[in-house]
Amino acid sequence: MGNPFTPSFGRTPPVTAGRQDHLDEFAYALENPGAMARVGLITGARGMGKTVMLNEFERIARNAGWAVISETSLPGLLDRLTSSELPQILDGLAGPGHRRSVSGASVGALGVSASVRSEVENERPVGWDARRYINEITERTGLVITVDEIHRHAADDLRQLTVLVQHAIREERSIVFVAAGLPTSVSDLLHDDVLTFLRRASRFDLDRLPDHAVRRALFEPARDAGLPFSREGAAEAVAGAQGYPFLVQLVGSESFRAAEVDHSSEINERHVRSAIPRARRILTRNVHDTALAALSPKDMEYLRAMASDDGPSRTGEVAERLGVTAGHAGMYRRRLIDQGLISAPARGVVEFCLPYLRDRLLAEEE
Repeated sequence: MGNPFTPSFGRTPPVTAGRQDHLDEFAYALENPGAMARVGLITGARGMGKTVMLNEFERIARNAGWAVISETSLPGLLDRLTSSELPQILDGLAGPGHRRSVSGASVGALGVSASVRSEVENERPVGWDARRYINEITERTGLVITVDEIHRHAADDLRQLTVLVQHAIREERSIVFVAAGLPTSVSDLLHDDVLTFLRRASRFDLDRLPDHAVRRALFEPARDAGLPFSREGAAEAVAGAQGYPFLVQLVGSESFRAAEVDHSSEINERHVRSAIPRARRILTRNVHDTALAALSPKDMEYLRAMASDDGPSRTGEVAERLGVTAGHAGMYRRRLIDQGLISAPARGVVEFCLPYLRDRLLAEEE
């Protein structure tokens, strides 16, 4: 058996540890029409497992017999739903021998309408809109729509989609809508004047995993692949991963690889210690550098002022280092919180969300 770990964004790991409460809440919503999680928002910093959580929600829904549409917040979202995905689901529910082809789509007052050519006699009228498709599908089965990587650039499509979902829920139809995005993207949508419906959505905020969940996520896949962690190796890997889901997979993958190269029968402490620097380099390239590239110079100054502290920083001291008032520094603090780069665990205190980000910032000054 090959390396079981999945250090690729969006790939579901072999063990989804530490998120069972979220999975149970979603499964409960499928069985209970009045549950808050029939409309959900998944948020968290980069690498916290937002796409993986969507994958798991979709798996649960399919196993429960629901139809699932998995989308990404790219231009033309409503067009794709109406011209392709919704008709395909309805055709599948209609059974063999039923075919409907879509010749085009246009935007109207009630959303996107598709021009439909029927190849079956006594077919339903042409020119169906998304709402009509949703109504027909939910007469036959439940429908789950997930949208990943939401952002304000796709707000128009998201507005139309959420209006459709809101109508379906008011009509007591079996529909579930879950979107995922960075904190700043979710915040933008929640402050949109049209998308107030989403403010009542169930929030799935993804934080770092506790040590016991990290241990399970590392130990079980390696054991099942025939190359288990030693006790010391597991302890070293848990400490190195710092509860960050993407880094858990990176550390697991690089440690497994080091033990394979060594022709070892277990992953020991030495293998993990050689793997962690490689995992951190990948983390810096794929997560840190991408996140920092989008920041303003003032936001970067705020992070560098925080980096001089060994642990959490006091906001008043950060403002003093910047030479600005606490209120002025608060603008940068709020932006960085929305970006998922820092958090405020207590009043007047901030800390980094991404593991090893402090080291990345300090390395710039060397």
